[in-house]
Amino acid sequence: PIFFTVFSGKQGFSGTTILREGYTINWGKQDSRLAYIGIFDEENEPVSTFNPGDISLDVSQALKAKEIFEIEENFFIVTPIVYNKTKYGNVILGLSLKSFYENISKNETTTLYICLAMLLLGVLFSYFFSNKITRPLIQLTEAAGNISQGNTDVDIDIHTRDEVGTLCKNFK
Repeated sequence: PIFFTVFSGKQGFSGTTILREGYTINWGKQDSRLAYIGIFDEENEPVSTFNPGDISLDVSQALKAKEIFEIEENFFIVTPIVYNKTKYGNVILGLSLKSFYENISKNETTTLYICLAMLLLGVLFSYFFSNKITRPLIQLTEAAGNISQGNTDVDIDIHTRDEVGTLCKNFK
């Protein structure tokens, strides 16, 4: 095998590419995220390509790219093949963004369910605590209404340890 160091300064990618008699790298075929790999000589003629998703890629335009670019939910990077400070060609690597988008969608769904659960818990806690606060006040209001109608035999059964409880105790 022939070993070439592959690097791309701006993008920060580095690694080693192994070319075997003009065939595409077998390890790349095993990665389901790999959407495209193309190895091109110094005249930009293809040495080997692997395109399992039949992505329509304008190779001449792609080889001119200076930045990462996206086509059909795949992102691509072009990097030179350099050995002993001599450029021998380029590698175009395309990775599928489908799994990233699926993870984002799953995370959005999970976040939605968590938010709905928190909303439901908030509503339930609000209902519980508002009843805890208003129930003694309603009983006290009914007792005051009975007393205003002349019924002084009013029993208030409120046992809170706050101002309302103190008022009810003094009201008896």
